[in-house]
Amino acid sequence: TLPRYRTVSNETYSSILLACFRAYHCLKESANVQDQFLYDTVRNCGRAAVSEQRFDQLMALLRKTLLENRHVEKVSTAVVSAKSMAVLFETLSEEWHWQYISTHLVDLIGELGDFASYCGRNNQFFEYFETVFNVFKIVVNRTKHMPLTTSHVSSMFSVLGMSIHSWKHFLNEASLDANTAGKFTLFVQSMYSLIMSTLQYRSRAVYACCGQLVTILGDLTDVIFNFFENNSTSDGGIHPDFLSCVRCLRRLYEEISHHAAVFKHFAPYIVAHVLRQMKLYGLRIWNKQEIKEGIFFIFSICTDHETRQIFATHDAVGRSFFESFYDQYKRSKFTGL
Repeated sequence: TLPRYRTVSNETYSSILLACFRAYHCLKESANVQDQFLYDTVRNCGRAAVSEQRFDQLMALLRKTLLENRHVEKVSTAVVSAKSMAVLFETLSEEWHWQYISTHLVDLIGELGDFASYCGRNNQFFEYFETVFNVFKIVVNRTKHMPLTTSHVSSMFSVLGMSIHSWKHFLNEASLDANTAGKFTLFVQSMYSLIMSTLQYRSRAVYACCGQLVTILGDLTDVIFNFFENNSTSDGGIHPDFLSCVRCLRRLYEEISHHAAVFKHFAPYIVAHVLRQMKLYGLRIWNKQEIKEGIFFIFSICTDHETRQIFATHDAVGRSFFESFYDQYKRSKFTGL
């Protein structure tokens, strides 16, 4: 009922806000509440934030609890805050709400990055990377209200890179069960969704830091294939979660091919990561259509200069792999895959 009483004082609003969060924490600890309770509460609190002072109180509470992740016993409150931000940002409609967020965006990205960094030090919190990515995606998609600079996008990419390295370190030391495999696939899909939105809606901001994005894609390729190495099926077949991850890479490569003028200079580096994986794992998996299509999208933005650079910088094995697939690509332009 809070949105109905917009005339209540700011002090009363602040007290109600704190009471709602305390109630959620108590109920969550006893497993007697679903996340929908939190989402409804945050939406109502957001609608009732009819003044700048109230909205500042709401955001201050969320940011304060987000920063409490530095204490292990407080991580649950930080998770609540990150989820609340995603719900709140989806609810906001007033121009001055987004003006506040725009003014504090650098700090917000840093605080979410700090939370993600804590999650990266403990694999039981890896699933909350998607929560941070979701907040970033909502900001990226708000093209009408939220101007983003290259600095903003670069900071988000830094968080992506950190999360990839956290997974990479974990995969090098742990054997994966079905539950972890599923979490890893959700992580890749969430990252794919954020990068796609950034390329589609914030391409100008991406162009100045496209080298950083290429590095992220290379690291993501390495981690996905590391995942495959530990998760082939019992009969030696290709793991379905691996194919789900590679389909995300394929779509990212396709989107990059739509920005050929910028990314063609980085094509040799992307191809280098692919050839390295071919050497490690052989050619069998590369005959899958979705994987092959991804390589062909990168080949499509290569000029003669890039193809000569690729050929010159690899050993005999790498050159033979490249020649084989590049010949298939040239034939596919006339015959299809």
